[in-house]
Amino acid sequence: MKASHSSTTDLIPAICNDPSASCWLKDALNALLKRDPVDAVNDAEVLAEVMRSRLSETLCVRGVAHLNYRQNEE
Repeated sequence: MKASHSSTTDLIPAICNDPSASCWLKDALNALLKRDPVDAVNDAEVLAEVMRSRLSETLCVRGVAHLNYRQNEE
């Protein structure tokens, strides 16, 4: 699901009500909403980086030389 709503007030319920959004994502969003936003963002960024690395390693093992995956827009 692409984040196209104007605020988290609209976006979070939209994701949670979207049948194409995974249960894992919905559960993660609900858990993160109970936390300090700074800590939640930091943890989410670490998780995303670890999973990007895992994906790259998996593709390397399978012989995929390059992955043009969405990178941080910093």
